[in-house]
Amino acid sequence: MTGSYPNTGSLFQARKTDNPKAPTHEGEVEIDMPMLQYLNGQAKSGQPLKLRLAGWKRVAKSSGKTFLSLKVSEPRMSYGGKGAQPRPTTAAPKEDDDLPF
Repeated sequence: MTGSYPNTGSLFQARKTDNPKAPTHEGEVEIDMPMLQYLNGQAKSGQPLKLRLAGWKRVAKSSGKTFLSLKVSEPRMSYGGKGAQPRPTTAAPKEDDDLPF
């Protein structure tokens, strides 16, 4: 996968087999150094190594075969549930012209 985009990969349909436990799709992902450093930091802190995967159904130009194009990234921050942190505000505070001061 050299020369591709960092933190991406693909899954293609696996070869047919009689083994019911065999994977239906196979592929690879390429991880860049910053992502590896992120994972190393997670491992050193004792946290589970968790990544976010996103996938897009694509058709290979060369073979016409359908595959999943993958993007690997750090997990999104959770805003709900147990141990949730408040969602950061990005909007500027509204001015209130009705205030007397």
